[in-house]
Amino acid sequence: MSLRKENAAVIELPFKLVIAAVIMAVTASAGLGALSLYSKGMVENGLRQEAEAVASAAQRLDSMGINSSMKVRISLQNAPLDHVEYFRIGYHLTTPVHPYAAMIRFKGAGSGEGHVYARDAGDNYLPMVSSGDGTLELGSGGHTLLLTKLYSEQFGKVFLRVERTA
Repeated sequence: MSLRKENAAVIELPFKLVIAAVIMAVTASAGLGALSLYSKGMVENGLRQEAEAVASAAQRLDSMGINSSMKVRISLQNAPLDHVEYFRIGYHLTTPVHPYAAMIRFKGAGSGEGHVYARDAGDNYLPMVSSGDGTLELGSGGHTLLLTKLYSEQFGKVFLRVERTA
C-alpha cells in the first residue's frame, strides 16, 4: 500500500508543475496585455492633452494683435510598451485653406491618428504654418514652440506661424 502512495506522488508532481506553468503563462499573458493597453492609452492621452494645449494657446494668441507671439512648452512622452510616432502642427497656407492647416495631428505607434483643431476667438478654424511654410513635425521629448500671429496679404488670412525654439 505504501508503494502505491509513492507512485501516485511521483505521477502527481509533474502534473501539478504543468498546471502551475499553464496558470503562470496565462496570467503573464493577461498582465502583458493589460500593460500594453495601459501604455497605448497613456501615449494617446498625453498626445491629445499636448495638442489641446497648443490649440488653447492659439486661441489665446488670436485675441492679441498682429505680430503678437507666445511660447508654449509641450512634452511628448513615450510609455513602457508604446511610443510617439509623430506630432504634426499645421500645413502649407493655400486658397482655400487646407483642413490640415488648422489641425494638430498626432499618432502613437499601433494606434490611429488623432487630431485637435486650432480655432480663433470666434470658433473658426485658425490656420497654422511652420516657419518653413509647411508642417512642423515633432517626435518624443520636450519642445518649446513659438506661435506668432501674422496676416497674409496674398491669402487675405490671419494665421499663426509655428516654430520650434531652443
